[in-house]
Amino acid sequence: MPTKPTATTWTLLFKSHTTTILLHVAKDHTFTHIKSELLSALKSRSTDGHFNGLPLPTSPDEISLAKSIDPQDLTQGWEGVEPSEEDEEMDRAIEQLDGAKGKGKGKAKGLGQDCPAGAGLRDGAVLAFKFAGEDGWVVSVPVFEDNELGGEEAEAG
Repeated sequence: MPTKPTATTWTLLFKSHTTTILLHVAKDHTFTHIKSELLSALKSRSTDGHFNGLPLPTSPDEISLAKSIDPQDLTQGWEGVEPSEEDEEMDRAIEQLDGAKGKGKGKAKGLGQDCPAGAGLRDGAVLAFKFAGEDGWVVSVPVFEDNELGGEEAEAG
């Protein structure tokens, strides 16, 4: 079931090719949960079970997500946001060390890297998505050119 927009949910934009899908998500939802919502949105809009000529995945695990290298310039490229096995092992090791300190209050547990907040994203972030087997991140970024008047507003006439 999709996340309902509230004051505490984030709006994330998911781009692939020329398509942009807007989803409301909790900042601490796992990427697996978010990919499940994305797949559900794709399936609800597909009449033939395809997206951009490719068959829709049967599982959210067949979707990969990436954040822009430069959030101000989407043409700079994309880097994966989902934690690797090494990242998850490191998080587990840190948790074990924090638990082994003895007396006193432990540190508050962080969100980890498997959620938008833990991956360094913010409300309104743009993510690229692709299906298993696709090469690279194909995202068309619109280019806005100045109008013929050199950037000044045209007069309505």
